[in-house]
Amino acid sequence: MAASKVKQDMPPPGGYGPIDYKRNLPKRGLSGYSMFGIGIGFLVFGYWRLFKWNRERRRLQIEELEARVALLPLLQAEHDRRTLRMLRENLEEEAQIMKDVPGWKVGEKVFHTDRWVTPLSDELYNLRPQEELLHKKFGFQCKAEASAIETELLKDYRFGEQQLIEIWGHACALAITKAFPLSSLSKKQPTVLVVCGPGENGSVGLVCARHLRIFEYEPTIFYPKRSQQSLYQDFTVQCEKMDIPFLSYLPTELQLIQNSAARLFKTLTLTYRCSPLSFLQSRSFSSLAPKWWNDLPTEVKTAESLTSFQHLLKTHLFRQYL
Repeated sequence: MAASKVKQDMPPPGGYGPIDYKRNLPKRGLSGYSMFGIGIGFLVFGYWRLFKWNRERRRLQIEELEARVALLPLLQAEHDRRTLRMLRENLEEEAQIMKDVPGWKVGEKVFHTDRWVTPLSDELYNLRPQEELLHKKFGFQCKAEASAIETELLKDYRFGEQQLIEIWGHACALAITKAFPLSSLSKKQPTVLVVCGPGENGSVGLVCARHLRIFEYEPTIFYPKRSQQSLYQDFTVQCEKMDIPFLSYLPTELQLIQNSAARLFKTLTLTYRCSPLSFLQSRSFSSLAPKWWNDLPTEVKTAESLTSFQHLLKTHLFRQYL
């Protein structure tokens, strides 16, 4: 039997080619040195812009400061002019009120000094309407100013009525949180009683109660006369959906309200109204003289002579207001 012929696999003529085992990555983008140089350039440019803006900002600050310095004498002169005019009007009013008192010296100083003493707000506005004094001391607005602001917001700035009520209610809630923070309340349930009227102030109270609930207070609303306007009814529904209770009657026991850590907040207008009759009565000599006399210390009221009384009175006023 003849042996089978086996064909041996042999390399191709000339042998196999070389094996490519080296890493050959394509060249992409900039080199590392280029990237480093570009980064340094951006950094230098940024610092240059920052330095330039700082110089411009300092220049603007100096310009604003110089403008304030230039306006300060004018503002001070206007303030002094207004103060002197009010003092002159007060002296004329004092002379009219005390014309029947013998020995009374109009404009006599109560301070033992010849220097100018800036008058206090109470001294300037004592014979003026109470609205002006409150506006000067606390920044309260009179009825005309509040009405003018509301009209301007509604017409010129296109604010809606609901938007304004929301702003006012939120401001009232913030005022309550600052006056009576949660940490100052002794009870575990920080209850607040909100008394609402039938008008716009009542709607402000409803919004205030809603914000107080968000601030983790426990408001309770007394709303005896509800308005039929749809906007106010919407505020009422919002409070009911937030599980804010409504009282059908106002608690008559004040001690009950105090023991429950309730805070009575009655929504008023942004004004302090004062009738002309009550204002004239409060500024009359028959009303002010007893009040001022009762406020004096005993040693001043029991002075032995008029000269001693004047000396003690001036000393008392000097210690009280300085």
